[in-house]
Amino acid sequence: MLFRSSPNIAKPITKVILYIRAVKFFFWLGLGIWIFMVAIFAVMSFFIDNPRELGEVFADLFIGAAFLLLFFIVIGSLHLLPGFVRIAKQEAFFGIRFRDEMQNEQIRETEHVSRSWFISAQTAGVIVFRAGFITRIDEVESYYRGPIASQIMITTANGRKMKIVGHYETINSLLKWQKGDLPKPAE
Repeated sequence: MLFRSSPNIAKPITKVILYIRAVKFFFWLGLGIWIFMVAIFAVMSFFIDNPRELGEVFADLFIGAAFLLLFFIVIGSLHLLPGFVRIAKQEAFFGIRFRDEMQNEQIRETEHVSRSWFISAQTAGVIVFRAGFITRIDEVESYYRGPIASQIMITTANGRKMKIVGHYETINSLLKWQKGDLPKPAE
């Protein structure tokens, strides 16, 4: 499931599936650095004659690379935390469970737009909103604004304000969804 490239899932999505989909970039980045460090070890092994030193170098590189992989996964998880806090706030506000809602609606995509749900799980974060939770969206001028990323300020049904940062296309889709402009279903 971690290596699956398609956003379509065989069963209704859960918060865990959203997490795995969004943290995948950080996992691959850490794994790439780990592979690079192993390549450095392979090159260094040609210049080390003593097997004991070779073992020490390998152990140091392996531990360092494992730490880096774990570091990227932790950073990715902390980066995604605000999206999951927003889901928890909506669960409390509506008195629902995300997993039960996804099962009832049979939502199987990590990129989903319907009348009742807006779901997007990407490297930039997890953006999930249920219809009726957003009362107002204000665009914010910031250094995030541009073709790659955008930032908005939303006002929720309970009067709280939340800052949302995401991919430009995702934020645009959220703005359209909030206005009721749903995409046409594929034929």
